[in-house]
Amino acid sequence: MDEAKAFLDKEIGPLSTLDRPGQEAEMQWFIDAAKPFAGMDIKVVSETIATHEYESQVLAPAFTAITGIKVTHDLLQEGDVVEKIQTQMQTGQNL
Repeated sequence: MDEAKAFLDKEIGPLSTLDRPGQEAEMQWFIDAAKPFAGMDIKVVSETIATHEYESQVLAPAFTAITGIKVTHDLLQEGDVVEKIQTQMQTGQNL
């Protein structure tokens, strides 16, 4: 929960419609829901836009710290994202 509180302090603060106890309760729900998946690796690929850069640089590391689920978030140009997904679909390999 320490990582979750640090994330709330740094990234959320007053931006949420939830009060602080509500924010912490929601984070505790995420922590509890993630327990069976701790240690799992998730790979994400997104095109390079500001929103996805924030997800890759801020949200993915916070998610890993809070849940114990490792997220690898690759950022690629749009055409490369499409190509990577098509290759994955055709080969069945987890790229």
